[in-house]
Amino acid sequence: MAELSERQRRAVSALLTAPTVKAAAQQAGVGERTLRRWLTDPRFREAYRAASRRMLEDAAARLRAVAREAVDTLLAALQDDRTANRIRAPRRAPSRPSQASTESSMSFGLDPSCCGRGASDSP
Repeated sequence: MAELSERQRRAVSALLTAPTVKAAAQQAGVGERTLRRWLTDPRFREAYRAASRRMLEDAAARLRAVAREAVDTLLAALQDDRTANRIRAPRRAPSRPSQASTESSMSFGLDPSCCGRGASDSP
């Protein structure tokens, strides 16, 4: 991201955490139209994608680091009659079939066009 301005670097960071482009623009202190224009710039888009990939890789590494302990803990809890019933409690199913599909195909901050979400207010 060295070739981006300080404002653009702030905008990339904001896009990674804000729920919408509008919210990211406000968080970064830039106009929404400006941020949308930057999103059409290949240099900015690549910096955004690279930052998003790094964020996902970091999250995956953290999950891998604790996965064994988490599984061991869950297995031990399932063996304990006192906690096993709580773990096996009924899970709430999605209220609509389309909700399950939408929830399972979240893009985690990636460009909406790459994930088939179409034109929306999401970053």
